Amino acid sequence: MTQTTNYSLNKPQGSDLFAPLTDYNPNWDAIDAAMYENQMASVPRATEAIAATVHNITRNVPDAAMFRLSATGNVGNGDTFTVDGIAVNAIAANGQAITEGAWLTGTEVLACLNGSVCTFYVSASSSDAQTLQGHAAAYFGTAAGVEAAQNTATAAGNVANQASQTAAQALAAAQQAGLNMVKVWENERPASSFNAQTVVLSNVPASTKFYLVRCRQTNSADFNTTCIVLPGVDTTLRAAAKIGSQTKPDSVRGVVISGNTAQFAAGYYLGTSGDSSSALIPVEIYAIG
Repeated sequence: MTQTTNYSLNKPQGSDLFAPLTDYNPNWDAIDAAMYENQMASVPRATEAIAATVHNITRNVPDAAMFRLSATGNVGNGDTFTVDGIAVNAIAANGQAITEGAWLTGTEVLACLNGSVCTFYVSASSSDAQTLQGHAAAYFGTAAGVEAAQNTATAAGNVANQASQTAAQALAAAQQAGLNMVKVWENERPASSFNAQTVVLSNVPASTKFYLVRCRQTNSADFNTTCIVLPGVDTTLRAAAKIGSQTKPDSVRGVVISGNTAQFAAGYYLGTSGDSSSALIPVEIYAIG
Protein backbone atom coordinates (compact mmCIF):
# COMPACT_ATOMS: atom_id res chain seq x y z
CA MET A 1 0.00 0.00 0.00
CA THR A 2 1.44 3.38 -1.03
CA GLN A 3 0.18 6.94 -0.51
CA THR A 4 -0.06 10.03 -2.70
CA THR A 5 2.51 12.77 -2.21
CA ASN A 6 0.30 15.76 -1.29
CA TYR A 7 -2.77 14.42 0.50
CA SER A 8 -1.58 10.93 1.60
CA LEU A 9 -4.41 9.16 -0.18
CA ASN A 10 -4.21 5.35 -0.02
CA LYS A 11 -3.12 3.59 -3.25
CA PRO A 12 -3.35 -0.22 -3.23
CA GLN A 13 -0.86 -1.76 -5.66
CA GLY A 14 -0.15 -5.13 -7.22
CA SER A 15 -1.05 -7.98 -4.87
CA ASP A 16 -1.97 -5.74 -1.89
CA LEU A 17 -4.89 -7.01 0.12
CA PHE A 18 -7.13 -4.14 1.19
CA ALA A 19 -10.52 -3.45 2.77
CA PRO A 20 -12.46 -0.79 0.83
CA LEU A 21 -14.21 0.56 3.92
CA THR A 22 -11.00 1.24 5.84
CA ASP A 23 -8.62 1.93 2.95
CA TYR A 24 -10.83 3.88 0.47
CA ASN A 25 -13.22 5.82 2.73
CA PRO A 26 -10.42 7.91 4.31
CA ASN A 27 -9.59 9.06 0.78
CA TRP A 28 -13.02 10.70 0.41
CA ASP A 29 -12.68 12.52 3.73
CA ALA A 30 -9.24 13.83 2.77
CA ILE A 31 -10.44 14.93 -0.68
CA ASP A 32 -13.51 16.64 0.79
CA ALA A 33 -11.40 18.51 3.36
CA ALA A 34 -8.86 19.62 0.73
CA MET A 35 -11.56 20.81 -1.69
CA TYR A 36 -13.32 22.78 1.07
CA GLU A 37 -10.02 24.38 2.10
CA ASN A 38 -9.35 25.40 -1.51
CA GLN A 39 -12.85 26.82 -1.83
CA MET A 40 -12.46 28.90 1.32
CA ALA A 41 -9.07 30.19 0.14
CA SER A 42 -10.50 31.44 -3.17
CA VAL A 43 -12.68 34.54 -3.72
CA PRO A 44 -16.05 33.19 -4.90
CA ARG A 45 -18.68 35.35 -6.55
CA ALA A 46 -21.85 36.85 -5.15
CA THR A 47 -24.89 38.48 -6.73
CA GLU A 48 -26.58 41.78 -5.94
CA ALA A 49 -30.31 42.45 -6.18
CA ILE A 50 -31.57 45.95 -5.32
CA ALA A 51 -34.99 46.59 -3.81
CA ALA A 52 -35.64 50.33 -3.33
CA THR A 53 -32.62 51.43 -1.23
CA VAL A 54 -31.62 47.95 -0.04
CA HIS A 55 -28.69 46.14 -1.68
CA ASN A 56 -29.36 42.43 -1.17
CA ILE A 57 -26.17 40.43 -1.66
CA THR A 58 -26.18 36.63 -1.92
CA ARG A 59 -22.94 34.66 -1.78
CA ASN A 60 -22.51 31.69 -4.10
CA VAL A 61 -20.53 30.04 -1.29
CA PRO A 62 -22.42 30.87 1.93
CA ASP A 63 -19.44 30.30 4.27
CA ALA A 64 -16.97 32.42 2.26
CA ALA A 65 -15.63 35.41 4.20
CA MET A 66 -14.22 37.04 1.05
CA PHE A 67 -16.40 37.42 -2.05
CA ARG A 68 -16.73 39.60 -5.14
CA LEU A 69 -19.71 40.88 -7.10
CA SER A 70 -20.66 42.90 -10.17
CA ALA A 71 -22.76 45.83 -8.97
CA THR A 72 -26.24 46.01 -10.51
CA GLY A 73 -26.93 49.57 -9.34
CA ASN A 74 -25.43 52.77 -7.98
CA VAL A 75 -24.97 53.36 -4.25
CA GLY A 76 -26.93 56.29 -2.82
CA ASN A 77 -26.90 58.04 0.55
CA GLY A 78 -28.92 56.11 3.12
CA ASP A 79 -28.73 52.81 1.23
CA THR A 80 -28.60 49.68 3.41
CA PHE A 81 -27.09 46.25 2.80
CA THR A 82 -27.82 42.59 3.51
CA VAL A 83 -25.67 39.50 2.98
CA ASP A 84 -27.58 36.23 2.55
CA GLY A 85 -30.69 37.93 3.91
CA ILE A 86 -29.06 39.31 7.08
CA ALA A 87 -28.56 43.05 7.60
CA VAL A 88 -24.91 44.11 7.85
CA ASN A 89 -23.01 47.27 8.74
CA ALA A 90 -21.38 48.29 5.44
CA ILE A 91 -18.09 50.18 5.63
CA ALA A 92 -15.30 51.10 3.21
CA ALA A 93 -11.70 49.96 3.57
CA ASN A 94 -10.87 53.18 5.48
CA GLY A 95 -13.53 52.41 8.09
CA GLN A 96 -16.02 55.05 6.92
CA ALA A 97 -19.63 54.23 6.16
CA ILE A 98 -20.54 53.49 2.56
CA THR A 99 -22.00 56.65 1.01
CA GLU A 100 -23.35 57.85 -2.34
CA GLY A 101 -21.04 57.09 -5.24
CA ALA A 102 -19.08 54.35 -3.46
CA TRP A 103 -19.68 52.29 -6.60
CA LEU A 104 -21.67 52.47 -9.82
CA THR A 105 -23.52 49.95 -11.95
CA GLY A 106 -21.12 47.40 -13.44
CA THR A 107 -18.35 48.02 -10.90
CA GLU A 108 -16.45 44.94 -9.70
CA VAL A 109 -16.54 45.06 -5.88
CA LEU A 110 -14.45 43.01 -3.43
CA ALA A 111 -15.91 42.46 0.05
CA CYS A 112 -15.05 40.77 3.35
CA LEU A 113 -17.68 39.74 5.90
CA ASN A 114 -16.67 39.57 9.58
CA GLY A 115 -19.65 38.92 11.81
CA SER A 116 -22.17 41.68 11.11
CA VAL A 117 -19.60 44.03 9.55
CA CYS A 118 -19.04 43.88 5.79
CA THR A 119 -16.03 45.76 4.45
CA PHE A 120 -16.23 46.80 0.80
CA TYR A 121 -12.88 47.64 -0.77
CA VAL A 122 -14.02 50.87 -2.40
CA SER A 123 -13.44 54.57 -1.75
CA ALA A 124 -15.80 56.39 0.60
CA SER A 125 -16.01 60.14 -0.04
CA SER A 126 -15.95 62.48 2.91
CA SER A 127 -16.20 66.19 3.60
CA ASP A 128 -15.23 68.50 6.46
CA ALA A 129 -15.23 72.18 7.33
CA GLN A 130 -12.42 72.86 4.86
CA THR A 131 -13.92 71.13 1.85
CA LEU A 132 -17.27 70.38 0.24
CA GLN A 133 -17.49 67.27 -1.93
CA GLY A 134 -13.69 67.26 -1.90
CA HIS A 135 -13.40 70.85 -3.23
CA ALA A 136 -11.88 73.81 -1.42
CA ALA A 137 -13.69 77.16 -1.21
CA ALA A 138 -11.79 78.56 -4.21
CA TYR A 139 -13.45 75.93 -6.40
CA PHE A 140 -16.90 77.53 -6.00
CA GLY A 141 -18.03 80.74 -7.66
CA THR A 142 -18.77 84.07 -6.00
CA ALA A 143 -22.09 85.85 -6.51
CA ALA A 144 -20.52 88.12 -9.12
CA GLY A 145 -18.97 85.13 -10.86
CA VAL A 146 -22.30 83.30 -10.92
CA GLU A 147 -24.04 86.33 -12.43
CA ALA A 148 -21.35 86.59 -15.11
CA ALA A 149 -21.65 82.88 -15.85
CA GLN A 150 -25.43 83.20 -16.19
CA ASN A 151 -24.98 86.00 -18.72
CA THR A 152 -22.48 83.86 -20.59
CA ALA A 153 -24.87 80.90 -20.48
CA THR A 154 -27.66 82.95 -22.03
CA ALA A 155 -25.40 83.93 -24.91
CA ALA A 156 -24.13 80.36 -25.21
CA GLY A 157 -27.68 79.10 -25.63
CA ASN A 158 -27.87 80.46 -29.16
CA VAL A 159 -24.53 78.83 -29.98
CA ALA A 160 -25.75 75.50 -28.60
CA ASN A 161 -28.92 75.72 -30.69
CA GLN A 162 -26.82 76.28 -33.80
CA ALA A 163 -24.58 73.32 -32.85
CA SER A 164 -27.61 71.05 -32.52
CA GLN A 165 -28.88 72.14 -35.92
CA THR A 166 -25.42 71.58 -37.39
CA ALA A 167 -25.37 68.02 -36.00
CA ALA A 168 -28.74 67.28 -37.61
CA GLN A 169 -27.52 68.69 -40.89
CA ALA A 170 -24.34 66.60 -40.65
CA LEU A 171 -26.42 63.46 -40.12
CA ALA A 172 -28.56 64.22 -43.16
CA ALA A 173 -25.44 64.87 -45.25
CA ALA A 174 -23.86 61.62 -44.04
CA GLN A 175 -26.93 59.63 -45.05
CA GLN A 176 -26.98 61.28 -48.47
CA ALA A 177 -23.30 60.41 -48.90
CA GLY A 178 -24.05 56.73 -48.28
CA LEU A 179 -22.56 56.54 -44.78
CA ASN A 180 -24.13 54.05 -42.40
CA MET A 181 -25.64 55.02 -39.05
CA VAL A 182 -25.64 52.35 -36.33
CA LYS A 183 -26.98 52.73 -32.81
CA VAL A 184 -24.21 51.46 -30.52
CA TRP A 185 -25.60 52.42 -27.08
CA GLU A 186 -28.88 53.43 -25.47
CA ASN A 187 -29.64 54.61 -21.93
CA GLU A 188 -32.38 52.37 -20.56
CA ARG A 189 -33.32 54.96 -17.90
CA PRO A 190 -33.01 58.42 -19.49
CA ALA A 191 -35.30 59.95 -16.84
CA SER A 192 -32.97 58.86 -14.00
CA SER A 193 -29.81 60.47 -12.66
CA PHE A 194 -26.56 59.80 -14.50
CA ASN A 195 -23.25 59.94 -12.63
CA ALA A 196 -19.80 60.09 -14.18
CA GLN A 197 -19.19 56.63 -15.65
CA THR A 198 -17.88 54.60 -18.57
CA VAL A 199 -20.40 52.75 -20.76
CA VAL A 200 -19.67 49.91 -23.18
CA LEU A 201 -20.66 50.31 -26.84
CA SER A 202 -21.79 47.36 -28.93
CA ASN A 203 -21.44 46.52 -32.62
CA VAL A 204 -19.21 49.51 -33.40
CA PRO A 205 -18.36 49.33 -37.13
CA ALA A 206 -14.66 49.36 -37.99
CA SER A 207 -15.42 52.06 -40.55
CA THR A 208 -16.74 54.54 -37.94
CA LYS A 209 -15.68 58.12 -38.72
CA PHE A 210 -17.50 59.98 -35.93
CA TYR A 211 -20.31 59.61 -33.40
CA LEU A 212 -23.58 61.40 -32.74
CA VAL A 213 -24.50 61.64 -29.06
CA ARG A 214 -28.12 62.55 -28.23
CA CYS A 215 -28.81 63.92 -24.75
CA ARG A 216 -31.71 65.19 -22.66
CA GLN A 217 -31.10 68.62 -21.19
CA THR A 218 -32.08 67.35 -17.73
CA ASN A 219 -33.45 64.06 -16.45
CA SER A 220 -36.89 65.71 -16.17
CA ALA A 221 -36.85 67.72 -19.43
CA ASP A 222 -37.75 66.47 -22.89
CA PHE A 223 -35.54 69.02 -24.66
CA ASN A 224 -32.85 67.22 -26.63
CA THR A 225 -29.49 68.12 -28.11
CA THR A 226 -27.33 66.15 -30.56
CA CYS A 227 -23.55 66.61 -30.66
CA ILE A 228 -20.78 65.33 -32.92
CA VAL A 229 -17.93 63.47 -31.18
CA LEU A 230 -14.74 62.42 -32.96
CA PRO A 231 -13.07 59.17 -31.82
CA GLY A 232 -10.54 59.75 -29.05
CA VAL A 233 -11.23 63.50 -28.78
CA ASP A 234 -12.33 64.99 -25.44
CA THR A 235 -15.62 66.72 -26.25
CA THR A 236 -17.91 68.98 -24.23
CA LEU A 237 -21.60 68.25 -24.76
CA ARG A 238 -23.92 71.19 -24.10
CA ALA A 239 -27.66 71.78 -24.17
CA ALA A 240 -29.06 75.26 -24.82
CA ALA A 241 -30.18 77.49 -21.98
CA LYS A 242 -33.23 78.64 -23.95
CA ILE A 243 -35.37 76.73 -26.41
CA GLY A 244 -38.21 78.77 -27.88
CA SER A 245 -40.09 80.52 -25.10
CA GLN A 246 -39.00 78.05 -22.43
CA THR A 247 -35.82 78.69 -20.49
CA LYS A 248 -33.88 75.84 -18.90
CA PRO A 249 -30.49 75.84 -17.18
CA ASP A 250 -27.58 75.44 -19.59
CA SER A 251 -26.32 71.89 -18.92
CA VAL A 252 -22.85 70.56 -19.76
CA ARG A 253 -21.09 67.19 -19.68
CA GLY A 254 -17.76 65.98 -21.08
CA VAL A 255 -17.25 62.74 -23.03
CA VAL A 256 -14.49 60.89 -24.83
CA ILE A 257 -15.27 57.86 -27.04
CA SER A 258 -12.45 55.43 -27.74
CA GLY A 259 -12.70 51.88 -29.04
CA ASN A 260 -15.88 50.35 -27.65
CA THR A 261 -16.24 52.60 -24.61
CA ALA A 262 -17.63 56.08 -23.96
CA GLN A 263 -16.33 57.78 -20.83
CA PHE A 264 -18.76 60.43 -19.52
CA ALA A 265 -17.69 63.07 -17.02
CA ALA A 266 -20.02 64.40 -14.34
CA GLY A 267 -22.72 66.78 -15.56
CA TYR A 268 -23.20 70.30 -14.25
CA TYR A 269 -25.25 73.43 -14.84
CA LEU A 270 -23.46 76.60 -15.93
CA GLY A 271 -23.80 79.30 -13.33
CA THR A 272 -24.00 76.84 -10.44
CA SER A 273 -21.37 75.23 -8.23
CA GLY A 274 -20.77 71.50 -7.95
CA ASP A 275 -21.63 68.53 -10.14
CA SER A 276 -25.17 67.39 -10.81
CA SER A 277 -26.26 63.91 -11.85
CA SER A 278 -29.46 65.38 -13.37
CA ALA A 279 -27.65 67.59 -15.89
CA LEU A 280 -27.40 66.58 -19.57
CA ILE A 281 -28.44 62.91 -19.52
CA PRO A 282 -26.96 60.84 -22.41
CA VAL A 283 -29.74 59.02 -24.27
CA GLU A 284 -28.27 57.39 -27.40
CA ILE A 285 -24.99 57.07 -29.25
CA TYR A 286 -24.83 56.46 -33.02
CA ALA A 287 -21.72 55.46 -34.97
CA ILE A 288 -21.42 57.04 -38.40
CA GLY A 289 -19.14 55.53 -41.01
